[in-house]
Amino acid sequence: MQRFMAVAMALLLAGCTGKTIEVGPVSGGPEAGPPCYTPDSAPPDDWPEPDGCMAASNLPLVGTWNGYFANAGPPWDSLRLVILGASEAGGLCGTLTIGMGKPLPPATNPDVGYPPGMEIVGFGVPLVQGYSFTLLQGTVQASRVRFGVAYAQVWRGWCALQSVCPDWLNTGPVQILGCAPNGPAQASPGGCTITNPMSGEMITIDCNKYHLCSPDIGVCDCTQAGCAARAGSNVTFDMLFQNDELSGSGSVSGAPVRFSRAE
Repeated sequence: MQRFMAVAMALLLAGCTGKTIEVGPVSGGPEAGPPCYTPDSAPPDDWPEPDGCMAASNLPLVGTWNGYFANAGPPWDSLRLVILGASEAGGLCGTLTIGMGKPLPPATNPDVGYPPGMEIVGFGVPLVQGYSFTLLQGTVQASRVRFGVAYAQVWRGWCALQSVCPDWLNTGPVQILGCAPNGPAQASPGGCTITNPMSGEMITIDCNKYHLCSPDIGVCDCTQAGCAARAGSNVTFDMLFQNDELSGSGSVSGAPVRFSRAE
């Protein structure tokens, strides 16, 4: 036990980004594995490409559309939909930009939150304005057009850099993994301090990273193979195409949404 605590503390104080170190169980039984480790290979990435359905495209929806939610303020009063392909057989593909913002630099540091300069709080995945989200689950049936976007796509590159860590609060037989150890935490001068409830050991990590890796936000899904951005849709759209307009509903306060072709 003493050996485990000493090695685990050394690894975790290094930011959970070192090489794999074989230590004893942390939680979830004797096969729970080391506190944090870097996978030997790249994590799986199943995100679709924005132009993935272009080959089958045969419907007059392709183009750029400007839209808004009725009676909504920023950023929901400025939507830019770029449809790259549309067919009943191949679905709908393209991008959606919500609000205004500058292009983001690539993620390079797994030990601090992302994007640079953005304060992350523990209340769900934040919306990054001006980012071109890939359309997910896009379908076309007659004149009905549906798709969604996932806010966590912004962290696609950042999640791929992460080490895999255990859930210190999990005491069940199934191992739960994340991009930082999950445990009781409090703000401290150097960041956010997380306590291992089993050993009493504490680590301090960047607070933005702590929130992004916490179950409350969860921008990354992690397995033993690595971490990848979570692809579940945060906003969905269900609209009808008629007379060069798309109109219907979106899952933002139930407000109507409308798109018109850009000139």
